[in-house]
Amino acid sequence: MIATLFYTFSRVSTVLGMRVDDHYPVGKQWWLRRREKGAKEHAMPANLVLQGHLDDYLDSAGIAGDRKSPLFRSGSGRTSQLTDEPMQCENVYHMIQPRAEAAGLEVKIGYHSWRARGITAYLENGGLLENAHQMAAHSSAGTTKLYDRRGKLCQSKGLGRFACDCNFLLKLKRYVTK
Repeated sequence: MIATLFYTFSRVSTVLGMRVDDHYPVGKQWWLRRREKGAKEHAMPANLVLQGHLDDYLDSAGIAGDRKSPLFRSGSGRTSQLTDEPMQCENVYHMIQPRAEAAGLEVKIGYHSWRARGITAYLENGGLLENAHQMAAHSSAGTTKLYDRRGKLCQSKGLGRFACDCNFLLKLKRYVTK
């Protein structure tokens, strides 16, 4: 889930609405189909790192053959069993925040933190704003610019929705589950 948010720049609600069949092959490349705001469908190739995480998740969850079911499912209580129901938004936050705390981050990590960090990492690695705009499915390139955190330092620990520490994903890397 976390890798999908990071590599696709998707809204949490969009990722939670994905089904197993929204992850599909086109030749040798795997793609992700997302249903964005306004009922717009958006497809994009999966990053190779994301593809590895999705492969591992689908294998361990045993849901690859259940094509019409939710891709990211809720858990049954405190067991490791998945239900047939989609994960809820509040569960995503409860999944993300403990991993951030375990990584030593003293800030609250929100849903938009992953979107902002994904867009910033993409731009830091030579990606174009126009492509990030398209990948994020924003209606305006100006909106995508708001998520660009290049060169911005965190002034305080009370960051609200955004964590702009450029190294926070490196700290979280070992805490991201597949």
